[in-house]
Amino acid sequence: MFAADAIVEDPIGHRPSIRKAKGHRGRDAIAAFWDMAIAPTTKIEFIFRDTYQCGNEEANVGHILITTGEYQITAEGVFTYKANDDGQLVALRAYWGDGPRGRVHQEDLDKPPAQGESALSPAMCR
Repeated sequence: MFAADAIVEDPIGHRPSIRKAKGHRGRDAIAAFWDMAIAPTTKIEFIFRDTYQCGNEEANVGHILITTGEYQITAEGVFTYKANDDGQLVALRAYWGDGPRGRVHQEDLDKPPAQGESALSPAMCR
């Protein structure tokens, strides 16, 4: 699915509790990101209101609904993908955050996360 030198930047910019500032480059780094941020989730839903395709690239505008156990967050933003000529992903970038155009909302399904825990995954920030 990913090219050997692919990069995942999710989210774009520096988030010390989630990722390195320069993203996750290469299959091993992407696999580690998957294990930390995606594998613990119960369900991920992609709800895009607009999709723009140009050649081997695509940009989706909307939100991703992420459920992990008792916690649910919505990441609103722009999510871009670029493939090489072999159909492998070379870049996956997520533009979301706390600004006016990209927000993360947490829904408290049963209780708030404990001190030091992330809404995305209770074990993520330890």
